[in-house]
Amino acid sequence: MGKNSEFELINVKIVENIVDFAKNGINKDIHHMSTIGIVYGANMEKSKTIFTEYDESTLDGLENQYLRSKVKAEKVLKNAKNQGVQSSIYRMSGILFDSKTGKYQINVNESSAYIYYRNLYRLRIVPSEIQRKMDISCVDKISEAVVKLILSDDRSNDVYHVINPNGLTIKEILNCFKDCENNKDIIMKELSVEEIYNYYKKTDTKEQELFKQLVFECEIVNDIGKCDLNIGGDRTIFILEQLGFKWEKVGREEIIRAYHAIRESKKSGKKQY
Repeated sequence: MGKNSEFELINVKIVENIVDFAKNGINKDIHHMSTIGIVYGANMEKSKTIFTEYDESTLDGLENQYLRSKVKAEKVLKNAKNQGVQSSIYRMSGILFDSKTGKYQINVNESSAYIYYRNLYRLRIVPSEIQRKMDISCVDKISEAVVKLILSDDRSNDVYHVINPNGLTIKEILNCFKDCENNKDIIMKELSVEEIYNYYKKTDTKEQELFKQLVFECEIVNDIGKCDLNIGGDRTIFILEQLGFKWEKVGREEIIRAYHAIRESKKSGKKQY
């Protein structure tokens, strides 16, 4: 979603301007928030099985305009680094709700992850061909990890994968939704791509709209499920542990808390912060 020109302006041109600013006067470090999504959908070398902090993505095969702009931004920073500008890149993924309050982003209905899991749950389906665990990182924990890295000594001019390594399968996530409603009659069906398509053809207009949203508004999430690469972050995990930070698995309680927080905000009409 979004126009290419807008992504280019916000994610590329502004980074170029920041680099120009950093070059003038006293030395200034740049801390850039990127996304691990830059690898999803890209045509990486077939011999590669893992994508670590030391690796770079490519524009080849990458169709999502937002992700293309983030790859370009990283390339701008790499060139600046070669010219002596200190810059650190923080690749993040699966940024969801606050772990303590369950509150979600203010524009929750524009969140690809929220739309994806909500629609799958409403349709009562689990894509059987997506077996990899999905990134689930709470926004407050992501913030804490990034701040620790920024404020630590001798940690600039590097790339970090700030991702909770304790992922959850789609089935585990949707089962938590099921627990929220405390309805034992709800049955989630594990279906193949062909079975999902056949199901789509039999549904009514309202349900077909849910399917369309899954296809057109959740492109990034779908690419995550199809990606064969393992995302490596052991180096970042080790550094964070040295700084006193350790990732905890996002469990049933946190997901239920987020579920109810979203439900309450929709009932009251209040925006979440």
